[in-house]
Amino acid sequence: MAQTQAESALGTLRGKLLAKLAKAKERTKLAAAGCAQGQTRKPSSRLKQVRRRLIGYAHRLRTLSARQAVPAAFREPLAHSAAAIYTDAETLRKTLRCPDDASRP
Repeated sequence: MAQTQAESALGTLRGKLLAKLAKAKERTKLAAAGCAQGQTRKPSSRLKQVRRRLIGYAHRLRTLSARQAVPAAFREPLAHSAAAIYTDAETLRKTLRCPDDASRP
């Protein structure tokens, strides 16, 4: 979120991207809270929602209007970061064991 917030070259696209990231962050917190309560299904579902938000973030960076308005030097590093976080979220979702994983950072 900090990288997206700091990037002035994104212009009006920045608000939409930050909204997607804010929703992903909220879903991550909900997953952690559910896991702390011993739930498994809801946290897994929340992590799946995080993945979907990150996919949407990367897609928005690669739309035609984004490609025309923002140079690739600014867009692609953000999209690659989202892809890396997506992979981490997927790995976490597949190996999730609650409530043991709730205390991990």
